[in-house]
Amino acid sequence: MPGPPDVLVVGAGPSGLLLAGILAGGGARVTVLESRKTPDTQTRASTLHARAMEILDSHGVVFAPRLPRGTQGHYGGLPVDLSRVRSAQAGVWRCPQPELVRTLGDWASHRGVRVQRGEHVVSVREQEGRCQVTTRTGRTLGAALLVAADGQESTVRSLLGIGYAGAPPARVLVQADLHHCEVPKRRFERRGRFTVTAAPLSAEVTRVLIHDPRWPAGQERSAEDLRAAWRDATGEGLPVEPSWVRTFGDDTRVARRLVEGRFVLCGDAAHPFVPIGGQALNTSLVDADALGHRALRCLRTGDPRALLDYQRERSAWLEVLAQRLRVQARLLFDTDEATTAHKARVAERLDTDEVFRAEIADCLAGVDAPGPTAPGGAGNGGGDVVRPLDDHIPEVAP
Repeated sequence: MPGPPDVLVVGAGPSGLLLAGILAGGGARVTVLESRKTPDTQTRASTLHARAMEILDSHGVVFAPRLPRGTQGHYGGLPVDLSRVRSAQAGVWRCPQPELVRTLGDWASHRGVRVQRGEHVVSVREQEGRCQVTTRTGRTLGAALLVAADGQESTVRSLLGIGYAGAPPARVLVQADLHHCEVPKRRFERRGRFTVTAAPLSAEVTRVLIHDPRWPAGQERSAEDLRAAWRDATGEGLPVEPSWVRTFGDDTRVARRLVEGRFVLCGDAAHPFVPIGGQALNTSLVDADALGHRALRCLRTGDPRALLDYQRERSAWLEVLAQRLRVQARLLFDTDEATTAHKARVAERLDTDEVFRAEIADCLAGVDAPGPTAPGGAGNGGGDVVRPLDDHIPEVAP
């Protein structure tokens, strides 16, 4: 589309591209600014749940070839069957993040979205009802709205001075990819004080993850730390040198506000969530869907109060999700007596209580989220207030 953009989206990840395509499909001129010069080829997330698949389908996003579907999810490391959740897209869909980004990028481009790479934002301001950004290359761009979808370390959120509610991360996890080797499969296996996972990411790659409660929060760990901890936990050595290693925490917080004038936070920029069971990625896609029609209403009417509806709905629900993830993190990684007993009670209920099992599955699949999020869009039709599932899964004291 000719002319200056109506919306600037900072970040060409899944939430930024989905939002950009939704807005362009509604007639908006959209430009996406991405600091990376080329797309990231590393798979950080690889799972799509029913709610996310409903949203992608409702907006005409098509995967070719069709994504492989599984049925097994987990709640705090306990297996949960997701094949019977309340959705035509029930199940777990395998989609490495680079493939998702590529698919969404092509879809958004066909809708008229312009993606400009190598543009790192260094300043933002609002002036006379317009957002202005300056990039490291010296460019200045303006739009009626600016959406920060630039990840957990969001530059835009930092420039706006928006902090988080909640406690900082307390646990350290190390994740790595091993190529062309065999590692015994493990699913959140407790080995003394350690929690370990090993599972195939593809035919060529095995992904391993380990948590050692003795690692200080906030400290990077090396490949040697990973090898030593794996040997201590399992008695086995890693058969090859990791091709990729990352250290991350259990940060699960929500931004104190999602809207600042005509600036809006979306996706990981709004909520750094510990990546348990793909919840961080899937929640970010729901954010984009929830913001899309409200941003279009703001553009049509010139009234930014439509954005406050997004903030009200999403902030409340994100707090529910954050609470759930904190509970899951304790079940996964803590080994104290109280947590161990609590996990045993949850396991028993999953085994014997059909209603409880169905509610857990719906929550993992995201189909109990508030909705509908847009006229004619996907949603459960349940209105804006949904009872936190953990009302009947009491939290364990940290």
